[in-house]
Amino acid sequence: RWGYLDPLNAFVTSIVYFESLEGWTGDLSNILVYHFLDGSGNVSSNAIHGRYLNQFDIFYANSEVDLRDLRRPLWEQSDAVQESLLRSRHRHAPRRLRSCEVVESRAMPEWKQR
Repeated sequence: RWGYLDPLNAFVTSIVYFESLEGWTGDLSNILVYHFLDGSGNVSSNAIHGRYLNQFDIFYANSEVDLRDLRRPLWEQSDAVQESLLRSRHRHAPRRLRSCEVVESRAMPEWKQR
């Protein structure tokens, strides 16, 4: 269903739990959507960084960032934003893409079940 959204560089995620499954590759300027994944603060000690990284504060409660400035990308406005984005960047694209498996297969429609 969502296969047309480019998960490598346009619709990307931060790395929270699974470095081999999460993150992105490519150029900062090609990112359209950056999903924080566990931005609500409900991150367990199993997280890659071992603690909660508050993406909301970095992106939205950051005095260096002017969200109204559409001419300057956020990563050029704030080193913290750039560091956060680059922390989840991989050097190379994965060899194969995997489906999002957040939903248990039995809860999916019959046509989607594996």
